[in-house]
Amino acid sequence: MYRSKLCHFTALSILLVFQNCKSPDTNKPDFATPIFGIWQTRNQDIEASLHIFKDSTFHVDVHKNAGIEVSGIVKLLYGQNIIFRNTQGTDPASSNPYPGKYAYTIAGDTAHFTVIDDTL
Repeated sequence: MYRSKLCHFTALSILLVFQNCKSPDTNKPDFATPIFGIWQTRNQDIEASLHIFKDSTFHVDVHKNAGIEVSGIVKLLYGQNIIFRNTQGTDPASSNPYPGKYAYTIAGDTAHFTVIDDTL
């Protein structure tokens, strides 16, 4: 069961970023991180949710559109960084073959994401 969380996107085409993975091995993120679950936007212009699953997949759903706009593979990096690689979806961004890298912070039930590199 996932708990609903709020998130603030710094760009519409982003795909997410999450909390510090505290692990002694910098190549092994802590999968207990609070990044997994459902994140809802607070942007009044667009209602969307980002689902990040423990099986290293994600999907983004813009509520006013039919279908899942973007889904793919997510990789947590040590430190507050995450990579999203799109594999399918109804949005034109879903066909972007380049992974997007984001930095994130989590404060309470709110996540803030900042694009590091997301080439279109």
